[in-house]
Amino acid sequence: MLFLLGAQSSWGANLNLKKVAQIYIQESHLLKSLKSEIEAAEAEEEEASRQLWPSISWSNSVVDQQVPASMYGGFNISPKKIYSSGLSFQQPLYLGGKIWKAWSLRQQAIVSANLKYQNQKQQLLTAVTLKAVQLYVSKKVNEVLFESQKLQKQFWDIVRLRAQRGASKDYEVAQAEGDYYSYVAKIHQQESLIQSYKSQLATDLGFEGMGQWDIDLDIPTANEKLALEKKERPDVLLAKQQIHLAELNKSLAMGDHYPTIQLQGTWGYQAKDQGELFDQDSKSHNIGLSINIPLFSGLTSLSVRRANESRITGAKLQYKYLQDQAAMELQNSQQKLQLASQVLQANKKWSEQAFSALKKGLASYKLGVISTFQMVQLQKGYEGAALSYWSSLASYYSEKLNWLNMNGQELAEQL
Repeated sequence: MLFLLGAQSSWGANLNLKKVAQIYIQESHLLKSLKSEIEAAEAEEEEASRQLWPSISWSNSVVDQQVPASMYGGFNISPKKIYSSGLSFQQPLYLGGKIWKAWSLRQQAIVSANLKYQNQKQQLLTAVTLKAVQLYVSKKVNEVLFESQKLQKQFWDIVRLRAQRGASKDYEVAQAEGDYYSYVAKIHQQESLIQSYKSQLATDLGFEGMGQWDIDLDIPTANEKLALEKKERPDVLLAKQQIHLAELNKSLAMGDHYPTIQLQGTWGYQAKDQGELFDQDSKSHNIGLSINIPLFSGLTSLSVRRANESRITGAKLQYKYLQDQAAMELQNSQQKLQLASQVLQANKKWSEQAFSALKKGLASYKLGVISTFQMVQLQKGYEGAALSYWSSLASYYSEKLNWLNMNGQELAEQL
């Protein structure tokens, strides 16, 4: 069976891309730090809702006063000290719409934080799954090099036997030996690359040490279904959200130029002597409704309105730009993915035929039917086909991940 079309791994546990994504979401410290931004926004939303409720406080005070004689004409009945203790409350009834707008702004900040998290998560999952793909492909490339080295060893042995019979030149033996040892360096370099990818992936997934695990990829077929319902990308939704936030900020800023109504009052005790503060006759209370109507603020309301309307216009233009950009990128990614799929299937057929030709050529070479040059060409042709196949598989998965992102798909669900 052709090894490059999928040999069984001897590792203890295989992880597919979906499992890699799930583990990363659970273990990534970076994602957890981004998640904390959502929790912070939720806490701020709870804090903003407090303005819907009255503020109540208990206060104690002493006032030491000296009223000028010119104020009372020589007959002063004002006490020099006033002791107070009691509850005070304040209940905003209308603050130019700022109470509800501020609360709405905090609620929308939670939506924005979630969209930012989703956008960052998509980018991070793309990066970590691409590392998994590179690890898988690197190991397959190493298998190709091992197979080439094995074939080169057979070729070297045959050349030496033929040289003993006088059927090969000395330089052919030296060349075959040199070609064999060239793969030793290539394999060492490839193994170093594999260790690097595995170390990076282990760190991303929170694994301790290298462990007995490996990556397993599904080999796509020529008839793989690529149609998915398009969704808006998180970054496009975030741009749309900025319009809503700009409109809320405008309403909030304009609240300073509208009338406000507040209910406020106190209940407690007042006395001119500290010892009489909590006597029955020292009880006092007051309650009042205050209305503040701004009449003129130097035309600043017009400047505030213009500034916020400009921000709204800018947010709308940014959203439209991202919509157009997303549509173009989706179309391009669709075409690139289709091309990558076609290249992958073509390279698959190429590698199969090259492997078959190599086996037949090796048998013919042992019988002396074909020349050394022809055998070398067959071996190099097979190796090039195999390496192209695995390289095209990596390209295919790269384009597929990009296509899923352009479709606004949740990678953890679609991998």
